[in-house]
Amino acid sequence: MQPGEISPSERMWAAIAHANMVLNVITFFPYFVAITMGIWIFKRRSSEYVGFQALQAFIFQAFTGFVAFVLGSAINTGVGLLVLVIPILYGMYGAFRCNQGQQFRYVFIGDLLSAMISKDR
Repeated sequence: MQPGEISPSERMWAAIAHANMVLNVITFFPYFVAITMGIWIFKRRSSEYVGFQALQAFIFQAFTGFVAFVLGSAINTGVGLLVLVIPILYGMYGAFRCNQGQQFRYVFIGDLLSAMISKDR
C-alpha cells in the first residue's frame, strides 16, 4: 500500500458509516445513529479518513432525522418519510464514493468540519 492510500478496511468502515442512513430510516433513527457515532469514536484515532467520514455522516444523519421528525410531526408521517428519499440516496452515494477509496464531503457539513479541524491544528 502506498503512503496516503486508503486501505480496504478504512474504505469499508467509512462506507458503513454513510450507508447506515438506510438503517436509520428503517428504524426511525433512535438507535442506529449510535452505530455511526461508534464508528467515529473507535476509528478516529487509527484512521483520519474514517474519523472524518463517520463524523460528517453522523451529523448528516442526526440533522436529517431531526428535520424528518419535525416535518412528520407538523404535517404527517408520510411527508416526513418522503423527505428522507433524497438524504438516503445522498448517503448511499457517499458510501459508494468511500468504498471506491475517494474523498466524500456532504455539502456544508464537510466544509464546516474541515474548517474546524484545520483550525484546531
